[in-house]
Formats: sequence, structure tokens, C-alpha cells
Amino acid sequence: MFKMLVRCGIAALLAVLGSGATAQDPKKPIYVGQVSPLTGPASSVGVPLTRGASLLVRKVNANGGINGSTLKLLDKDDGFDPKRTVGAVTELLADKERPIVALINVVGSSQNGDLVSQGLLASNDLNIVGAFTGSTSVRALKSPHLYFVRPGVEDEANHIIAHFIALGIDRVALVHPEDTFGRDALAKVTQALASRKLTLVGAGTYQPATTDVKGAVATMLERKPQAIAIFATGAAAAKFITSYREQGGGAMLTTSSSTSADHLLKALPKELSRGVGILQVVPPTYKVALPLVSEYLEALRVHGDPGWAPSAYGLEGFLAAKVLIAAIRRVPGTPTRASVSSALASQGTLDLGGIRLDFSKARREGARYLEIGVLSSDGKLRN
Repeated sequence: MFKMLVRCGIAALLAVLGSGATAQDPKKPIYVGQVSPLTGPASSVGVPLTRGASLLVRKVNANGGINGSTLKLLDKDDGFDPKRTVGAVTELLADKERPIVALINVVGSSQNGDLVSQGLLASNDLNIVGAFTGSTSVRALKSPHLYFVRPGVEDEANHIIAHFIALGIDRVALVHPEDTFGRDALAKVTQALASRKLTLVGAGTYQPATTDVKGAVATMLERKPQAIAIFATGAAAAKFITSYREQGGGAMLTTSSSTSADHLLKALPKELSRGVGILQVVPPTYKVALPLVSEYLEALRVHGDPGWAPSAYGLEGFLAAKVLIAAIRRVPGTPTRASVSSALASQGTLDLGGIRLDFSKARREGARYLEIGVLSSDGKLRN
């Protein structure tokens, strides 16, 4: 009898210990959806953006996560197709086993605009942090669910034109795709010139998602501007610069931030890259004195995969992740879409290591960082 009681006592103790172990199981992960073009014409943007965000997530998880919970990025490739973007977000919202608390790094004007106009964000209290578009039309929607960490086309156009004017240039032309983004650039560059009592001397266009810039090159050679603002993707910009220079075009060339400096440095012959200006919306990655840049580079060194290289888009993805994670850390208890939405809306001004973002007074356009770097003949970006 005594032995039986001992056995029962041990079994009961083990049951108690077992139930205690169950109660101490790790917390459920915090899921974030990341819908970006990982393939297709905009993958040169989407891939580094998602890698940048992944670096910060890996760093946070390596340091204990958030209140004991790990962060999990659920990556979806939309191929830069707005219909696929909507489909991917719909799938993420339907996944009840892995409930996302927010989205990050959605690329494209139509992509972000469709998510707003179709009601997916408002009806699910779902926010996008790092909505990657400068589109005036998307920003004009004033959606409380879109958070921008980059300036818009209007800010970029004003900065480029002010740069030209400061150099004594008054004959300015524009190269842009024949789409919503391009027409937006045309309107804002024209407006920026008009505010200085100047007019655009010419506009060269090309079809979006192509590099057929022959017509744009011909227009620029005919109009003979002193400077050309290029609002184009990296591949089209590189093709235009190469063709224009090879045919004797000598105007000053400055691209918008939609052109990647990293892409141009690889795509342009060094003798043609000298003097090309590139508008930057995050600090260049060689400015290691800035805490944000040094943190990004250290995360890349420690948590990056082989072959990952520092880039402006990588830093921008890292920055967007910092904004979202700062909000999640402020949520008491288990984060939900509603609680993260509330935390984002009340963030105010953030200093993220050399870049200040102001989300106060219901502003969602937090960033105002603008700087023009110049490519040198030795294949470097100088500021």
C-alpha cells in the first residue's frame, strides 16, 4: 500500500510539473506580412527592401524578441502586379493560424492605392509601414493606414529643381515613363519650375516596364536642355543615360530616388557615370557616423546571408522595420492589428539614429530626408 501511495504521489507530482511546463511554453510569434516584388521588373527594389527588414527582425529575435515573442515575416512575392498584391494580402488575412498585425514594404503606386480603394486596409484595421511610393494620388487619399518613410514626388521634384537653379541652370527637361507615376512627375516638375517663373523645355517619355528610350533620347538631343531630371526605374535610366551620352548629349543628369545608385553603378560604363546625380531619401551607406547606418551595416555583417550587400533600398527597408517594431514594443500584452494600429497612430516624432520621422498630428508622411549624391568616374557615390 505504501509503495502504491508513493507511486501515486510521484505521478501526481509529475502531472503538476507537466502542467507547469505547458504553461511556460514560449509565446506565439508576432506575424508581419511583407508583400513586395521579389521577381519581375521591380525586384531590384523589392529584394533589398525585404532583406533590410529581415535584418532587423533577425537582430531583434537574436536579442530575445519582443516581450519574449519572436517576430516572423511572412513574405509574399507580387511580381509588381497590383492584382497579385491584393491577392497576397487577402491570403495573409485569411491565415488564422498566423494572424498578421501589420504589413511592411509594399511597393508601387497602384499596389498601395488598390489596397486602400478596395477597403482591405480599413475593414481589417491593417496598416502598411513603409508604403513604397511617392505618388501624389496615393498620398492624396489620406489613408490613416499608410505610413511613408520616404518623401513624395512633389518633394523630390522641388529638391531637384532647386539643385539645378542653385547651379545657375534654367533650361530643364524631364524623362519619365508614360504612366501614373510619370505623369505625376511631369506635373510636379512643371509646378516646381513654374514657381520659379520657368517652363519645362521638353519631356521625353517611354513605355513603362520597358527600356525602349529611343524616343526620349531623340527628344532630349533635339531640345538641348542644360539639365535633365530623370524619373525612371534603374534599368530604363541606365539605358537612357548610356544612349544619350554615347550620342553626344551633354546636359547635367539627375535621377529621382526611383533609380537605384547600386543599379547604375553596375549598369553604367564608368566613363559615362561620372557626374550623374542621384536623389537619395536615406543616408548613403558610407556615412557610418550616423547610428542608423552603422546599426544597419552591423546587422548586415552579423545577420545577413552570403551575397547580401549594403544598399540604399536595404537601409530603407531596415528603417521601415524600425518604425513598425518601435510601435509593437509599445503595445501592452499580445499585439493585435487594432493595438498596433493604435500604437502607430500615437507614435509622434521618432529619432531613429540620424533620421527623424514625424508622425504627429495624424501625419503619415514621416520622412523629409533628401540629398543628392553624385557618381564619380571611379565607380563611387559621393555626397
